[in-house]
Amino acid sequence: FLNGMGLARLVLGQPEAAVEWFMQGRASNPNLARAHAGLAIALASKGDVAAARLATAGLLRLAPDFRLSETIDAPFASSPSRYRQLYEELMVPAAKTAGVPL
Repeated sequence: FLNGMGLARLVLGQPEAAVEWFMQGRASNPNLARAHAGLAIALASKGDVAAARLATAGLLRLAPDFRLSETIDAPFASSPSRYRQLYEELMVPAAKTAGVPL
């Protein structure tokens, strides 16, 4: 739930709120790679590149083989076109900035 709210806030263009939700998600389950990745992407989206890269470092210590494209957040061929567009235009650039493997 917490990470889903973070993703929703990110998609709504509210990266500060997304950071808060992902931080709660990470605190709730520190072993959930998705929370670390979401936090890194949200931090990069709000322009805090240094913090985003620190979050990515934590992600990769936890899950060295993590790939965003292999997560539940990655779009499928059957995903709505608007979601695929948001993923490509919002999440992928922020993930690249944060150093999250695609």
